[in-house]
Amino acid sequence: MVKLILPWFNYFNLNFNLMMRYLLLALFLFFGKTVAQLPLYETHYDNRISIGERQFAGEIADTLPAMQKGMMYRPEIRDDQAMLFVYPRPQRLTFWMKNTLIPLDMLFFDEQGILLEIKQNVPPCTKTPCPVYPSRHDSVKYVVELNGGASQRLAIRVGDRLTYHAP
Repeated sequence: MVKLILPWFNYFNLNFNLMMRYLLLALFLFFGKTVAQLPLYETHYDNRISIGERQFAGEIADTLPAMQKGMMYRPEIRDDQAMLFVYPRPQRLTFWMKNTLIPLDMLFFDEQGILLEIKQNVPPCTKTPCPVYPSRHDSVKYVVELNGGASQRLAIRVGDRLTYHAP
């Protein structure tokens, strides 16, 4: 009797393993596709940012997670879009371009909103460790990131004033 049950058990076991593999594959394909469709970034250009006379639709990064993510994973940004980083106190700041896909301009402002320094066309990080881009000033409270080269195309200059308005 054991000899009769054993072949049936092996057959069931093989089919069960095969069924489990197909089930896992189906789950992976379903959930993998769902996860792949989630955006790596969200854009909320619902604030107005002005630098001198130039107006931008802007995102404000004023929380640690938003500051850490910054412009990561974005395939493009228009010249009329910007991200504003707001820090709690003036300080020397250092930025990097980890997981950033496009070149950016970094504009460093003091507590009064006066533009102190521009780093133009900072390239995406292509090596490990990523290069860092420190401000030359220790009084930076705001940083604006623009599309690479936009500050030159829009004639933004050191001394221009930053203002921003939340909706």
